Amino acid sequence: MSPTPDPSASAAGTRHRRLTVCLVEDQDDLRLLLTRTLGRAPGWECVAAYATAEAALEDIPRRKPDLVLMDIKLPGMNGIDCTRRLLQCIPELSVVMLTEHEDSNLVFDALKAGAIGYLLRRQDTPQKIHKALQEVMAGGSPMTPRIARKVVRHFQADSAELQKLSRRELEVLEALANGWPYKEIAARLEISLDTAREHFRSIYRKLGVHSRTAAVVKYLKK
Repeated sequence: MSPTPDPSASAAGTRHRRLTVCLVEDQDDLRLLLTRTLGRAPGWECVAAYATAEAALEDIPRRKPDLVLMDIKLPGMNGIDCTRRLLQCIPELSVVMLTEHEDSNLVFDALKAGAIGYLLRRQDTPQKIHKALQEVMAGGSPMTPRIARKVVRHFQADSAELQKLSRRELEVLEALANGWPYKEIAARLEISLDTAREHFRSIYRKLGVHSRTAAVVKYLKK
């Protein structure tokens, strides 16, 4: 299915840039509801919605949104594999999973693939979804304490892994741990966004992780 642009996507020229989000959800009614919810959220713009992972993979790398809301269970390729492949194309992308029930193993696999949190599809209110999106862009990761403990146990790291990082990469990782958004990290460290992205990719590769959350957890466990 081709992407369904949100009508508000044409609103341009506002004083402050709206944060962009793409939605991947196979259920038509829920996709429409979430698209409307995101379209009404202050400061956000839903630029496209997809019914399959394959359609999302074809279009999202071109759009480069700030955030993707991704259903875990999709027809064909599932949301976990789609997340992993999207992050290979856009390492700085934030992906939040949508799940029907809190299946700890499934959610954990999604976090290992690079997702930074999750929401319950039909239980979380529009207000909670908006709050979670704001939390993500501020450097947070929406998840329950039980899932967070599982993540920490998995990503416990010894100091040898961090010793692989260069001085500049450690500065970037510390900034990530402080919750700075990627563009602010580039500005504060006086480097280009492309250079910052190269540091992100190098940090993820050296630490053997696929997301900001996993990298920060390793840093904090030091």
